[in-house]
Amino acid sequence: MKEDLKKNLINDIYKDKKGETPDMSRLDYKKKSNLTIFLIGIIAVLAVLAGFSWLGFFIFNRSLKFSEQKVAIEIKGPEEVISGEETVYFINYINNGNVELQDIEASFHYPEGFIFKEAEPHPSKELTSYGDPEDKIGNMWHLENLKGGKRGKITIRGVFIGEIGSVARLNASLTFRPLNFSSEFEETSFFDSKIISSPFSFMVNGPSEVRVGEEVELEIKYQNNIEEALQGAKIKIILPSDFTIAETIPELSLDKAGAIYELPLLKPQEEKSIILKGKFSHGEEGKREFKVQIAFAGKEGQFFLQEEKIHSCHLIGGELIASLTINGLKDVGYANFGEKLHYSIVYKNKGEKPFHSLQIKAIFKEFGGNILDRSSFESDDKGYFKDDEIIWDENNASQLKMLSPGEEGVINFQINVKSPTFQAAMEGAKDLKIENLAEVKIEEGKNVFSIQSNPVVIQINTDLDLKIEGRYFDENSFSLGEGPLPFEVGKATTLRIFLYLSNSLHDISQVKVSVLLAPKVSWTGKSEVASGEISFDSVANKMVWEIPQILTNFEKPLEANFEISVKPQEKDVGKVLVLVPEVLLEGKDEKTGGKILREIEKTITSDLEDDPIGKGKGRVVRSTF
Repeated sequence: MKEDLKKNLINDIYKDKKGETPDMSRLDYKKKSNLTIFLIGIIAVLAVLAGFSWLGFFIFNRSLKFSEQKVAIEIKGPEEVISGEETVYFINYINNGNVELQDIEASFHYPEGFIFKEAEPHPSKELTSYGDPEDKIGNMWHLENLKGGKRGKITIRGVFIGEIGSVARLNASLTFRPLNFSSEFEETSFFDSKIISSPFSFMVNGPSEVRVGEEVELEIKYQNNIEEALQGAKIKIILPSDFTIAETIPELSLDKAGAIYELPLLKPQEEKSIILKGKFSHGEEGKREFKVQIAFAGKEGQFFLQEEKIHSCHLIGGELIASLTINGLKDVGYANFGEKLHYSIVYKNKGEKPFHSLQIKAIFKEFGGNILDRSSFESDDKGYFKDDEIIWDENNASQLKMLSPGEEGVINFQINVKSPTFQAAMEGAKDLKIENLAEVKIEEGKNVFSIQSNPVVIQINTDLDLKIEGRYFDENSFSLGEGPLPFEVGKATTLRIFLYLSNSLHDISQVKVSVLLAPKVSWTGKSEVASGEISFDSVANKMVWEIPQILTNFEKPLEANFEISVKPQEKDVGKVLVLVPEVLLEGKDEKTGGKILREIEKTITSDLEDDPIGKGKGRVVRSTF
């Protein structure tokens, strides 16, 4: 029974859709699809290829690994150069790795004084040197890709201009991007060249001994010693302070220290010369030096010294000497507008024989206009003006007929600087000065001998000026004061004192205005000031206006005013009262360093000259009630 049940259960499991039981005694094989076999084969081949690809990638990538240390740049060139001579530098760059380099850019940074001439290959960019748009220098190159194991070179030609002994540093850099890299890399290199010698040679010929007043001639020979033309050089001659140039061949530019000559183009091995003539017009006996320098001039005013020579000579004191002082000064001083200048010319015979028929000149060189008021000239000896000179001779100064051995003489005279109103006609002139010199001349037959004194320079201080007014009424006829006008005995009258400061030449500091009040005048305590501070000195009975600094760029005068009170007495009847007897103006010129101290030549009286309405009512009257 159980066996039948088990058999029926198995039959139910294996019956097909038709209800029939299959023959389980044998197995039938069903053949696979051709497409399936093809797909399986393709997958197998791709798997093998992928494996080989990954293996190749790791092997190849390992061989193309980039190392920054494989890229190098260096500068090759002379370690020692001659200033002014052409020099060649090479920028060598190499790729010792296996990775190709892209976006390669080389730059070359020139030191001060290097003048670029040309490069191979030609620069991709040109910048300007020294800020001069016309002076182009090549310093950047865009280069082709550089494969592994390859190298490149840039050749640069130029000239170094610099002081002998100076060291110039050149700097080159290479920026690049390796193939398949997004990052940029940079390599740099430095190279130093020392300037060891000059392309010039020169010599100075002149006397080893010279007398005061005797003509001196110096010859300066200079030569280009290299096989290239030279330009842009200067010769500077620094002279003794008591030497005066009379003539130069060719013409030189003169300054306070001496003379400067800009050399023309000097061909290879070419030699030229400069002749300088002059004399020692005064000075003590002793050694004198002429310093001669040759240098290249930089674009920004640099002075690259190449050679220097000093020519020494011994000055023998002259038999005739002269000296000049102005207001006690022997070199440099300052003066104010309107100031009187006191000149003193001292001359002496130090020789053993007399001099006859002397002529003495005071020579002026004015900068900024005719600063001296020639009409104010005063002298005990009757000199006369001729152009910019005052001349004395034996015809107007008897002591000049003869000067005995050991004898000393003096010419004294005075002359005024013009008043500040002179400046109004000199618009634009800021630096006013007078260069002064005295000359003593002797004619003995056909021989003419002359010496000069020490020069004295007088700088003119700024035109600081003060205008002062006393007013009862303002410009619109409104009353500023109170009380009776005319002034009455026993009654107080108030009015205003106005101060106006002007300045146009130089900035000025420590400005102070002191207004002295008469004994019967008092300050009411009222004041107004646009700049600075105003105060009352009760001990001295004066008003003081102080300003730390006044610049030249203000358009209108600075203004201050204060109120005063006057109460006349019986004894003042019929009189015009002096209200402000004295006004002092002080300051320090910030350019000349000179001190300004002036007394304003104006007094304020009860007549109120500056008040159109109150004017003429200054006499004190008795009170009518």
